[in-house]
Amino acid sequence: VIGLLIRFTGCRTSEAAGLQVKYLKLNSNIPHVIFRISSIRRMDKSDIERAASLLAPILDAFRVYEIPSENDAPVLPNYYTAKRRRNASIALRHIVRSIAGIKDKDVVPYSARQTFKDRATAASVDPSRAEYIMGQLYHPKCYLKT
Repeated sequence: VIGLLIRFTGCRTSEAAGLQVKYLKLNSNIPHVIFRISSIRRMDKSDIERAASLLAPILDAFRVYEIPSENDAPVLPNYYTAKRRRNASIALRHIVRSIAGIKDKDVVPYSARQTFKDRATAASVDPSRAEYIMGQLYHPKCYLKT
């Protein structure tokens, strides 16, 4: 699930790993996720709070994933606990190498974020909108109020 969030929303690994249940909106008219400062994660100075729509591959993954019931709980408790943060990048690198069988050392979890940007360019998405979704630029017309 964490890899799909990165791949299809362009979020950073830390944003996906620190996502709280209350910011995962699977049952809204437009399923989306909200990336913002919360009690379990901070955002870097250059990050912006934003919402990103969730596409079918992520929704399908969440349909079989057991989401904690408490609103303040992390969605992905295997990557985040109240006492310490597990290194999600290491876990994702293991998935890339061992499970997906990708041995190219240039393919790392961050590659999924770059793939999002490349796919947006290929789909002729306005660069400012793609950057907004990825949290790189504030674009008022893109802001999804929740």
